[in-house]
Amino acid sequence: MMTNNYANSSTKHTTQRSTVAPAYTDQQGSRHSTGESGLPSLEALAVLTDALEAKDPYTRDHCSSVAHVAVLVGRHLGWEGLQLDHLHYAALLHDVGKIGIPDDILLKPARLLPEEYEAIQCHAKIGSDLINQITSLSVIAPIILHHHERFDGLGYPHGLCGDEIPLASRILGVVDAFDAMTSPRPYREALSLPEAMAELHRYAGSQFDPDVVVLVSEVLDSDLLKEMPTGREIPISLASMAA
Repeated sequence: MMTNNYANSSTKHTTQRSTVAPAYTDQQGSRHSTGESGLPSLEALAVLTDALEAKDPYTRDHCSSVAHVAVLVGRHLGWEGLQLDHLHYAALLHDVGKIGIPDDILLKPARLLPEEYEAIQCHAKIGSDLINQITSLSVIAPIILHHHERFDGLGYPHGLCGDEIPLASRILGVVDAFDAMTSPRPYREALSLPEAMAELHRYAGSQFDPDVVVLVSEVLDSDLLKEMPTGREIPISLASMAA
């Protein structure tokens, strides 16, 4: 069963509509410019990722793994150009707000207490506020802000539900949980890949967008994904592992 380190397992019995489509706008329906090339400053990306690694090396590796899979999911949707770039950068920086979390909570080698978990939840808002101050990256701030929303509306920070949550954030939510579950932590062992996929399907429609869970399953079960950036081997067929 998932713990609060993955999700709040309580659910609200509502039916939400899921729309997974290649059309791209931000949450306000606005178009953005990120500079002459349309790409954010590589220097800004490097500074932020280096700061995150200095704070917590695990988080840096985790963000790289999430970005790797998220980009594959985006390509599977037919995304390209800036739309795919924005997903990539948001995935790399989705946990950058943990820079503002006290070390005794962020690096605690045990399960978090309720009040500590509440403090950890602040990282989405901290990260969004930080990224929003960088003109070339501000377009991805809403993706970072909402990557811990739940499909049933029980997530944070704003309790958005269904299609109110940016699609890129819904993708990150699924991939983030998958990587967390399959990564060992001092207070728990990693789940096997089939076990983690079973958890995603179990919470599809409550925590996760069910259509995004299907997309992630298809990507992980294809020959597109052979190895995570951290070196963890990913089998070509999850079904063969579960047999």
